[in-house]
Amino acid sequence: GNTDKPELKHHVDEDSEEEEDMESMCVICLGEQREVACYPCRHLCVCADCSVILKDQQVGAMTQNRGNDRILPGELLKCPICRARVSVLIHLRHTNTEA
Repeated sequence: GNTDKPELKHHVDEDSEEEEDMESMCVICLGEQREVACYPCRHLCVCADCSVILKDQQVGAMTQNRGNDRILPGELLKCPICRARVSVLIHLRHTNTEA
């Protein structure tokens, strides 16, 4: 009856709060706060640890392709969200507003 509808709405509100929490988490490990932005797309998407993994993947791919002189460092690092080429990873410090 009508008692089910408010209960359903309550569950939807909990889900939306959970989704908001997930939006602040690293898109790779889903366990840490996002602290590193990709430039020029400006997606704040990964934690500091996963940014190192992204860079390591780039170095590994360049090592495998070192015979090809046309591969430049920025050509292999891509944003995990939009897949745009990333020229710089910008580390932003997460400040705790609760004192």
